[in-house]
Amino acid sequence: MHHGPLGFFVELLEPVFPVYSQIFGFFFNFVDPRIASFLSVLLVSITVSLIISLLYLVLVDREEYNRIRERQKEIQEKVKEAQDNDEMEKANKLMKESFSMQKKFMKASVKPMIASMFIFFLIVPWILTTFSPVIELEAAGNGTFQGEFTARGFDQPIGQVELISENDTNTVLVDGEEVEIGEYVSHDESNEWILKDMEVEDDSARVMFSYRFIPLPFNLPLIGSTFEWLGTFILFQLPFSILFRKMLGIH
Repeated sequence: MHHGPLGFFVELLEPVFPVYSQIFGFFFNFVDPRIASFLSVLLVSITVSLIISLLYLVLVDREEYNRIRERQKEIQEKVKEAQDNDEMEKANKLMKESFSMQKKFMKASVKPMIASMFIFFLIVPWILTTFSPVIELEAAGNGTFQGEFTARGFDQPIGQVELISENDTNTVLVDGEEVEIGEYVSHDESNEWILKDMEVEDDSARVMFSYRFIPLPFNLPLIGSTFEWLGTFILFQLPFSILFRKMLGIH
């Protein structure tokens, strides 16, 4: 149910996820699962930010990069001056040079961008499978599928899941209570999961939940009323990326 590039890397890296859990998920051995969840995502965010920043430091020719930036600023000033003086031919010539600089800039950024994407897909799938688990359900007869909702790091099962498929309608029950897609399932007072998706085949079924990290009192575009694993990862990762780049002198 994890589709796209992330789904591919989930299948590829699944054998080493126990190692990832020892590194990023060791907090679950010492503190409350809710606190451990935040700390785990925080540690992954710091790790990814640091590695990507180091990759930019190694793979980008900073002297050439800075030279291009300075030349771009000069061109912009000269273009503005030429336009103010109605020297359109000169302005157009400078614009062509500016486009050439932009191409060089993009070319210099390709290697670190590709390397950064690789690091992202190498580490982040662990967060996906930890905080957006897919629960496999077994056929119990008469269009009913059953299974136990467990999550990595949480000692106790979240609940018993039952999916009833009847007349092209799928109904999910958690501990006997019906749950629709987008609704919350409470593990306890401080831990909630959101039913994200379901999938039914002839002899098996699966449902996907997502951990609710930060509830919001309002809806945000593309995010909704809660931060799940990806929103929380970005929330942590952005400031650390800025911090590490400043520390390493990367602009």
